[in-house]
Amino acid sequence: MQLKAISLSILLALATIPAHAVNYDQRDKRLHTGASFIISSMAYGAFRARRMSKPAAAGSAILLTLAVGAFKETRDKFWDDEDMHANAVGAFTAPLIWVAF
Repeated sequence: MQLKAISLSILLALATIPAHAVNYDQRDKRLHTGASFIISSMAYGAFRARRMSKPAAAGSAILLTLAVGAFKETRDKFWDDEDMHANAVGAFTAPLIWVAF
């Protein structure tokens, strides 16, 4: 129960990030968030299928997703902090939803 309350608190805190850190008027930022959400959600499911605990699976999914996003950014012509902010929103949101519900 406490894990669900913490997850919901973090999820609500993350809900304020897009308004301040990421310009979602740019299609690219929405794509980064959506792709990161999908990667993180799939990774969380795969880790849970391997019998990882919910916190361990969530942390692993977040780290894996951020690593994929960072690798993608290193392949671009220039590093974009807003892309990584958008990646973080998607990466954190997916496992928190799974843990909370």
